[in-house]
Amino acid sequence: MLERLARRIGVVRATRFAELSKELRSVRKKLAKQTAALEQLRADNKRLREHTGSAKAAMSRAKAALTSDRQQFESVKTELVSKVTQLTRELERQTRYAQRQIDGDIVQRRLREADRDLKTAREYLMVLEAKLDVLEAANKALTSRTRALTIRRASGDTAANAALVEQRLG
Repeated sequence: MLERLARRIGVVRATRFAELSKELRSVRKKLAKQTAALEQLRADNKRLREHTGSAKAAMSRAKAALTSDRQQFESVKTELVSKVTQLTRELERQTRYAQRQIDGDIVQRRLREADRDLKTAREYLMVLEAKLDVLEAANKALTSRTRALTIRRASGDTAANAALVEQRLG
């Protein structure tokens, strides 16, 4: 009973006190270690938050740079498409010009050939006109002879006709 009363009052034996003191020191050492570990964790946490903040800032900068690069890419792409379109039009224009020159050269060649053919046809025509003139003269001569013979036959002058024919033949 006395022991219970002593415990209620807070009196303990010296061995028990020594044990509790030792346990208290042990707990204080553990507490100090835990406190140091907690401080270390808090410092690590603070560094991680700072690092996370800088990582978020870097990520924001990277996103901004990506957006800027994307816009620049689109701008360059638009410019290149415009240049390709312009070059295509210029190539088509030059192709049409070259085709017109080729067509013009062909037309010039055909005109020269047609001019040569026209000159040749004129020469043939002049030859034919000369032959036609000869034939026309021959036709006139024959017509006049035929008329003279017809008139003489009609007048009954056959002897004169015979002399005329001999004269012409001989």
